Amino acid sequence: MELTDEHKILERCSRLFMKYGAKSITMDDVARELGMSKKTLYQHFSNKKELMKKVTAFHFANENEAVCTIAHQSENAIEELLNISKWISTQMKGINPTLIYDLQKYHPESWQLFVEHRNRDVFQTIINNIRRGISEGLYREDLNPEIITRTYIARMEVVVDPEVFPPGMFSFQDIHREFITYHIRGLASEKGLQYLAQYQNQTNVTID
Repeated sequence: MELTDEHKILERCSRLFMKYGAKSITMDDVARELGMSKKTLYQHFSNKKELMKKVTAFHFANENEAVCTIAHQSENAIEELLNISKWISTQMKGINPTLIYDLQKYHPESWQLFVEHRNRDVFQTIINNIRRGISEGLYREDLNPEIITRTYIARMEVVVDPEVFPPGMFSFQDIHREFITYHIRGLASEKGLQYLAQYQNQTNVTID
């Protein structure tokens, strides 16, 4: 399989799983979506678990690339975090709320990739953002970046916990908006709070 072909397959499978969840989609469904025979599909992926693992890794690789680009293009730490949050929220629109649960229960290897991504990539993004904000004077100087980042990571578990936030009662966009706003306001210096208010007024930005 050509690399570009694999990218296309994983991209389409990613959209499929995000829309319908992981449990309900069969390899027959995947083959039908891709317009290939089930036999051909199994030549590339030995089973659904392998496919899910590759799709998950593909998704996080794309996310890391996008977040890195956003960070470099943002003028400061607060704008960076708002832009990243807006991008993530947009990506999560239309996602089946059962997907997280499906990964945890039926695809532990794929879920482990999520845990590793959170503890490594998200951790590095957040701690770098905090250090950047402190150096720019937008975050308070008395912050401990390591402690705050670990706290942020721990709170992520709550954000995606369907028992804490049942999908029928709360949307990811609402949870995410409150989570990020709470995080930024907890970090911001007086200068940062003024910038945040000015930025939101000028751009009419909302994290949804």
